[in-house]
Amino acid sequence: MKGKKTDAALKCFTKYTDKIIGYERQVMKRIYATAAIAFMAGYLVNDVVQVLGLGVQPAQASVAGMNYRLLSRDPDFIEAVLQVVDGACRVNDGAETVYC
Repeated sequence: MKGKKTDAALKCFTKYTDKIIGYERQVMKRIYATAAIAFMAGYLVNDVVQVLGLGVQPAQASVAGMNYRLLSRDPDFIEAVLQVVDGACRVNDGAETVYC
């Protein structure tokens, strides 16, 4: 008698766990499909933005008729930038990134 109950319980448990595993597989397939579609959509949007020229344009630094190269060598400009950065920003050690 005990063996029949155990077998029935085992069958019920196996059937229940098979349903759970099947459901988990369906969910994972949906997640993978959604991630793949989102990834491809990102590439598509990037290509469209580049073709239409809607992306961010490069910055053109110009102060008092001086371009980037001249500004980077101007001692007054360098001193002004250092004062602003020292007062309101922080710089990571070993990095050339300024956070304000």
